[in-house]
Amino acid sequence: MKFLRVPGHRKALPAEVAIMMIMQKKFIIPEILQLPEWFEEPDRYILILERPASCDRRSQLRRSARGYVKKITGTEPYLPIEVFISNRYRGKPATVWSLGMLLFRLLHGRFPFAFELHNMYDASWSDREFSDELCRLMRYSLQFKDKKRIKVKNMHKHDWFQMLS
Repeated sequence: MKFLRVPGHRKALPAEVAIMMIMQKKFIIPEILQLPEWFEEPDRYILILERPASCDRRSQLRRSARGYVKKITGTEPYLPIEVFISNRYRGKPATVWSLGMLLFRLLHGRFPFAFELHNMYDASWSDREFSDELCRLMRYSLQFKDKKRIKVKNMHKHDWFQMLS
């Protein structure tokens, strides 16, 4: 891994972090990812990125005007099922899937088993430890067909969040 020195920092930073920091100070371009924060861990670096607003208006991420992204990267258990089946990635439904997986993992301490995901698809999954509203939110988030998932913009309106307020 390459490291670069950045004015105002005592030690050299990972090249990717350094370049993003330098670019953000010199230019504000709304179409470029922003790096609001990053963390150094013993075995890795974690970059917190803000996606450009222009990506919000796209239903598919594009590599160029000629085609779709050819390589999708991410933490595999959080990637939506359609990535593995049809090598397709739609930003907002993928975000919903990832949030559903995160919620399941936070509550159960593990990722869902295949049979649990199958039961979520046909709406028969529930867990006695959690409210019906919470189980429904997880089912709506982890739907096999991305068009059947709850919309990102509607998540905060779900019954489970209303119970909390």
